[in-house]
Amino acid sequence: MSAKSLILLALILFASIEITACKQAVNSSQGFSFETGSNYAFNCTQESPTCVYSPTVPYPGIQVNGFYQYDDTGAAGTVQTFSEYTQGANASFYVSNGRAPAVWNVFSIWPVYCGTSNLYAQEPNWLVPGDTLYEYLNADENIPNLSTTEITCTTYQNVAPASSRFAIVGNLPASISLNSLTPYVTTDGEPLLYVYDQNGNIAAQETASSITSGGSSATFPFPTSLGQGAYGLAVVNQAGSGSIQPASTNYLSIASSQTVTGSPFGVAVGARRRGIYGLVCRGWGFNEQWGGSADWEGGDCQVSEVGPEGLPAYVDADGG
Repeated sequence: MSAKSLILLALILFASIEITACKQAVNSSQGFSFETGSNYAFNCTQESPTCVYSPTVPYPGIQVNGFYQYDDTGAAGTVQTFSEYTQGANASFYVSNGRAPAVWNVFSIWPVYCGTSNLYAQEPNWLVPGDTLYEYLNADENIPNLSTTEITCTTYQNVAPASSRFAIVGNLPASISLNSLTPYVTTDGEPLLYVYDQNGNIAAQETASSITSGGSSATFPFPTSLGQGAYGLAVVNQAGSGSIQPASTNYLSIASSQTVTGSPFGVAVGARRRGIYGLVCRGWGFNEQWGGSADWEGGDCQVSEVGPEGLPAYVDADGG
């Protein structure tokens, strides 16, 4: 079974009584890690082959519980249960001396309905009256020693508005404004923007320069170090003592530009009719197709030529 389960984005953190154990020195040669993240699905309303996914960004603060089932060959380690919250910019934790390689049942708890796939239980959220908690089960997960299991939270809802989701290298905007579905706050400092590349690495980090009254939108300096590519954006509120709380996710695509030398729009050469050139940037493309500017995928641009056979007869030799 895959180490990834697709579940909906959680916007409110859940706190509960943790299973505790005696603290012991970290065993860096025996154990395993977990990460929680979020992304967006486009072109679909539920998991299906037609879905197109944005880059995944880490999403800290999710509770993950694990229960050992049985060994694989060569299993070692004495820890057979855990209950931890993912933490930090990588939204991860390490189970030191966890039993592995072995098969585990892994539960994750989210405060928003995540669809029927892997749904195990639901109950009222006693921290937030009127809300419901949803528990999802990854059953019989095969966990190798020193592995990282990713639990990816996929949102099929609309993405919060942004001032820009597309830019061109060499012509980047000075700032970017990102709305949120949960308020930005400044009690313990300005919100932070983390930019992740398609490999899940932090490509840039910025601090908000301003937020709107009510915390519905924050403006950040645009990260000028980014090259062409598709990026996931995660905005977090600072919560004191170095901790952070997720506030919003979004996406960004940056393209490179290409200069066409000569006569890019066609000229008359004797009686020959020339085609018309155009610069096309690949969109956030369904099925890896070249798309329009409304669906940018990730930065690649190509020069296309229409004609002469593709030009209608009324178009003259210089493209007029």
